[in-house]
Amino acid sequence: MKSITINALIVDEAHYIKNPEAKRSKSVYQLASIADYALFMSGTPLENRLEEMKQLIAVLQPNIAEMLSNELHLLHPNEFKKTIAPVYLRRNRKEVLKELPELEIIPQWMDFGENEQERYERAVS
Repeated sequence: MKSITINALIVDEAHYIKNPEAKRSKSVYQLASIADYALFMSGTPLENRLEEMKQLIAVLQPNIAEMLSNELHLLHPNEFKKTIAPVYLRRNRKEVLKELPELEIIPQWMDFGENEQERYERAVS
């Protein structure tokens, strides 16, 4: 097998690799293990389940992942935040909204397909 060098691995939508048994996850974890630097980006790591976030952190910093528990998360939130600070940058909505372009709504109308039209008419009647 040819030797591969990876200086930096950046994984967007990292919540897609939270299942350690999935082929996609295994492939990314293997790449992360040989990369000099790895960055996982996800909009919802903690909003789903602590175990899912812990799985992602375990790839990047196993020692930090071992310290995480539901007890720490729920009973000692400030300590939890300090523990994950080296591997977790959380941006709040107010910060992010400043960087987004203005919302642009472009209406696009489509006709129903034959089956959709029939279902719609039945539902309305």
